[in-house]
This record gives sequence, structure tokens and C-alpha cells, in this order.
Amino acid sequence: MRMFTFVALVFWAFVGVCYAGGATEVTNEMIYQKLLEVERRLVQLEKRQAVLEAQFREFRKSVDRRFEQIDKRFEQVDKRFGDMRADMNARFDQLYTFLWIITAIFTALVVAVIGFAYWDRRLAEVLRNFGLL
Repeated sequence: MRMFTFVALVFWAFVGVCYAGGATEVTNEMIYQKLLEVERRLVQLEKRQAVLEAQFREFRKSVDRRFEQIDKRFEQVDKRFGDMRADMNARFDQLYTFLWIITAIFTALVVAVIGFAYWDRRLAEVLRNFGLL
């Protein structure tokens, strides 16, 4: 097994050397051509970046406008809730005032009935003492 692995590695190395022998020599002209191509691609990328940045700024402006609209809508909703709260507080104040009036009337009636009963019992006792009853 070890021998087979060794032979396979030697064969693989030999094939790699054979293919590497056919490589062409790199010249200055080839390097200049590649540099020019890289510069051309860099210019294209910079143009694309500028276009993308402009599109992003426009997108950002539209998003900001939309958020401003949403903020205005929230302010309107907050104002409506504030108005509803003020109206509800006014109604509760009226209700509490009405309940205080009802409580005062009920208290006055209870005091009047108890006072009348006390007065009646005292009068009956006085009349009994004088023999009128």
C-alpha cells in the first residue's frame, strides 16, 4: 500500500512538472497590459461606486421623507389621543360631581329622617309626661 502511494505521488509530481514546462515567459509588455486592464477596471468600479452612492443618497432622502410622514401621522394620533383623554376627563369630572350631589342629597335625607324620628320620639315622651298621650 505504501509503495502504491509513493508511486502515485511521484507520477502526480511528474505530470505537474510536465505541464509547468509549457508555461510562457512573463514579459514587461504583459505586465503593462495587465496594469492597464486593472486601472481600466478600477475606473469603471469608481464610476459604479459614484452611481451607487448617488442612488443611495436618493434612497436615503426618500426614506427620510417617509419617516417624516410617519412622524407627522404619529403626532396627529397623539393629538387625537390627547383630545380624547381631555374629553374623557371632563366627562369623569361631571360624573364625579353628579355622584357628590347624589351623595349629599342621600345624606341630607337620612339625616332628616333620623332627625324626624328623634324629634317624634322626644315629642311623644313629652306628651306622655304631660298626660296628653
